[in-house]
Amino acid sequence: MLVGINYLTYQGFWWSMIASAGIFYLVFLMFYSIVHRGNPVAKILAGTLGTNLLMSVIDMTLGNSGWSFSYASPGMVMMANAAIFVLVLANRKNWHSYVVYQAILTVCNLLMNGFYMTGWIKNPLVLWISCGLSVIMTIILMVSGHRKGMKELKRRFYA
Repeated sequence: MLVGINYLTYQGFWWSMIASAGIFYLVFLMFYSIVHRGNPVAKILAGTLGTNLLMSVIDMTLGNSGWSFSYASPGMVMMANAAIFVLVLANRKNWHSYVVYQAILTVCNLLMNGFYMTGWIKNPLVLWISCGLSVIMTIILMVSGHRKGMKELKRRFYA
């Protein structure tokens, strides 16, 4: 419906893309939060992915200046790292259950360096800070409980 209204009243700007992406994001986030009652880190990662996609759509609609890849995506990953850090501190007895999610964030950060190699990211400073924080946090989690962390990774990926 929004696309139809935008088509009929088109004046050089596809505002319906931003509005539709925002509505889709809210529906996705509400659905995921209600249906998946379990792990809060999975909700954080889903929210991070959804927010990154929303920011990319907004950036592309507004002229693809690259701020979504240069600043928003690494910033969202840093926020997800901070949220996992808070959850680890709050739930110290089961901290090893967050190792896999932290490893996923680290791999995503390392893959985002490919955006820099392709030229999508013009200013890599935020990306490198985010990547460094992810790697440091993953190393701290693995070193602080080597046996439990490795056991959790093997349980999730080898079984």
